[in-house]
Amino acid sequence: MRRNTVREPSQAELARYARKAGDVFASVGMPRLAGEVFGYLLVCDPELRTAGQIAEALGVERSDVDAPLRLLAAIQLVQRSIPPHSPTPVYRLPDTAHWRDLARARLRLPSAVRSLTEEGLVLVGDEEGLGRGRRLREIRDFTRLVEQDFGPLRERLEAHLAARDRGEVPRPGSAHGR
Repeated sequence: MRRNTVREPSQAELARYARKAGDVFASVGMPRLAGEVFGYLLVCDPELRTAGQIAEALGVERSDVDAPLRLLAAIQLVQRSIPPHSPTPVYRLPDTAHWRDLARARLRLPSAVRSLTEEGLVLVGDEEGLGRGRRLREIRDFTRLVEQDFGPLRERLEAHLAARDRGEVPRPGSAHGR
């Protein structure tokens, strides 16, 4: 049985972890510094941080984190709020309910894009995709393929969330958890 031993990582360890998160973001075409900010917010304590605190922890200028924070807020990976009696915004990761809603929305995207491309093919009168409709047809065909995999994933997610809400899903690390 694994023990949960809480430890206080050093600033250097936190920065290394943030850089690793930056590498992950960069590997999928996202800005590296946005990944570093996200990674730092995953492990910082306390969880609420100002842009200045984030910049200091990452060893960058305060103004360097503005664009990454705006991006992360726009794509709903980070939440911005202004505490009472303070002019300075703070940032944090969203709570679990938000991640559920975000996952549900993202898993609906391929179906929405497929529907949009089908409408576009009718609009341009090129349902065969030989001329103007070529891009539309390629994206429609791709999203159909993605839907085949996302459909079962979406169903598994919904079943898991429903079971978890009923208290039936084992915690990770337990005998029945993965």
